[in-house]
Amino acid sequence: MGENHFSKNTVAAYGFVLFMCAVSFNILQIASLKSEGSDSALGKVLKNVLKEKLSTGFYLISIIPSFFYPIISLILIFVVAMLWLIPDKRIEKNI
Repeated sequence: MGENHFSKNTVAAYGFVLFMCAVSFNILQIASLKSEGSDSALGKVLKNVLKEKLSTGFYLISIIPSFFYPIISLILIFVVAMLWLIPDKRIEKNI
């Protein structure tokens, strides 16, 4: 994005790549949950997936304004990055 001076198409492509990564992470979680079962330790950890849903939604939403106002998309992407910097204590609490 830096080489293209944060052009509209570049920011949209970056948002799309991040969205697809989030979707694949969600698919991985669903497959892991089906494999282990909802009563397992992993099932208890993956009960609340609000953070993952918010991330996926923000990435999807960030694609739309990137064609008009790329800065809004970058702010949404930054918000998701800051959201994931907060440590997730679900594993520590449940295992």
